[in-house]
Amino acid sequence: MSQPLSDAALDQLFRTARTYNGYLDKPVTTEQLHAIWDLMKMGPTSANQMPARLVWCVSDEAKQKLAACASGTNGPKILAAPVTVIIGMDMEFYEQLPELFPHTDARSWFAGKPAAIQDTAFRNSSLQGGYLILAARALGLDCGPMSGFDPAAVDDDDVDEAIAAHDPEVDEENLENNETQPPRRRAAPSRSRIPRHQAARRSPHRGHCGCRRRCGAPRGRADC
Repeated sequence: MSQPLSDAALDQLFRTARTYNGYLDKPVTTEQLHAIWDLMKMGPTSANQMPARLVWCVSDEAKQKLAACASGTNGPKILAAPVTVIIGMDMEFYEQLPELFPHTDARSWFAGKPAAIQDTAFRNSSLQGGYLILAARALGLDCGPMSGFDPAAVDDDDVDEAIAAHDPEVDEENLENNETQPPRRRAAPSRSRIPRHQAARRSPHRGHCGCRRRCGAPRGRADC
């Protein structure tokens, strides 16, 4: 059994943490972005599923594209925040289950069953969004989660490609690591802003070593 966290840690994660609408003009390193992913990927999900796909929006062009899809006062908040992360979901998440959950044929629970795929991807990507907030807070960052936006507009190919195109480090990282692009993203029901970011990276996909640490499966591919 684990030991309880200190009161200071509980305050930072829950009791004194707030949904922030203002931001400091301070940088956050790329290493911190990866540190967020390295923590959130370890959060428990059903059958070790990892459907969440993250898209970090930092450039003015990407923020403007995303802000146009937001409702109410969320657009100005996106423009003001140093970075916004879109939490999407991979509708082919079950293809990684032989590695993430190898002791049974979990892939067969979802293959060819669109209703089960939709419900499970939606549920677990939203759960991972909560882990993202806790990971950011644990690393000393603040968050302002939002859910007022037009999912169809965010999913639009022109918007999706424009956001990626204006965050060139995303593509450079994939090329450097010989990674393939993840399957088509679908907008998740929530979006969280992580203040103080400057560098934009898309978090590694398909588990990125999480499978080895979570279930003992060997690291079999470059994009694992």
